[in-house]
Amino acid sequence: HNLLQMVDNAELQNHEPPIAGTIVNSRVEDDGTVQFALQFHGTPELTWVTRDKLRLPNRTLVKIIGLRTKPALNGSTATIDSWDDAAGRYIVWRSATEKIKLR
Repeated sequence: HNLLQMVDNAELQNHEPPIAGTIVNSRVEDDGTVQFALQFHGTPELTWVTRDKLRLPNRTLVKIIGLRTKPALNGSTATIDSWDDAAGRYIVWRSATEKIKLR
């Protein structure tokens, strides 16, 4: 996972009705699976979910972390433009002229 959410509006996918919460923690399991702890609005409990179950909304401010191919970008911020289903990545704006795809 290369994006760390900085606002409180992640949505749990394939859930009816849609629910939103705040990502408050993350962990990597022994098998390499990344999980996020979601705290849903108005509840104290945490729900651990895998990355494929979450979608961050467009215009969400994020921090870039864990990039191996472009480590100089780690720690910088970006804004989500959209989700690319085919690539399984977010398209983010790092600046007014630089758009990149990240997991």
